[in-house]
Amino acid sequence: SDASSEHSHATSFTHQEVLFRYLSCRSAPVVPRCLAWTTPASILFLLVLFSFLDALGFVAFFVMFAQVLGRWTFVWLLLPPLVEPITIILGVVFVVSEFSVIGRAYVSFVFCSLLSTTLGTVGLLVASDSSWMFWMTQWLLRCALKLALFGAANLHLVNMMSLWDQCYLECANG
Repeated sequence: SDASSEHSHATSFTHQEVLFRYLSCRSAPVVPRCLAWTTPASILFLLVLFSFLDALGFVAFFVMFAQVLGRWTFVWLLLPPLVEPITIILGVVFVVSEFSVIGRAYVSFVFCSLLSTTLGTVGLLVASDSSWMFWMTQWLLRCALKLALFGAANLHLVNMMSLWDQCYLECANG
């Protein structure tokens, strides 16, 4: 009877309880000062910040692309099929829901969005012979942001999964 109640208690964590434990993280080992930015709360903050900046960069790039290339904008969106809008939507859903499957899909779409950014920049370089320095700088900044977002999303996913493991280990050990 006690074993069955312990087992049912071990599997009864809600997402809110796990998120609370994740953000409070009282039983986590002490983090050295040089690695203080890797705490779960700071990684979550960086993920939200980078996701917002990526969405803002996408909107700005979309507007610039539409002004320079007009109707080819929708072709750019469809080359890797809607990867940029899906990335933005998955980012919001992942941050709000904390589901690991959505997180893995989000990380994959962030990485694939590098191709979309590169193809869009190549299209702008071919279409406009002026300001190639601006387009290349913009491309480098967007790629750096996407790589930082990729890293933050991966770290958040690893932290989230290790917290789930920690919750089950604490319940199993009593």
